[in-house]
Amino acid sequence: MNALQALTLNVLVQDLMLNHLMLATIDPETQREWELNSASRKDIPTTSELGTLMQSNCRALERIHINHSLKISPATSRSSHIMEGNSVNLHIPT
Repeated sequence: MNALQALTLNVLVQDLMLNHLMLATIDPETQREWELNSASRKDIPTTSELGTLMQSNCRALERIHINHSLKISPATSRSSHIMEGNSVNLHIPT
């Protein structure tokens, strides 16, 4: 803690620690996005900024999931109706 404070950074030590913990738990793609975003800055981003990035990524992934589900479900229901229809129509006399 003393070593971090001696660096006289323009960010709270708590932000550094929380950022490290949060970055250790997120997926590599989000980590990469964060690093690319923060590399172009002169100051160290705050935990609030990392939280904002994670929230926007979560919203985007939820939208992608919803759109993907909507595209798949009509095709799935059509194929299941076709399969049900085929099983009914396939009557083999004995």
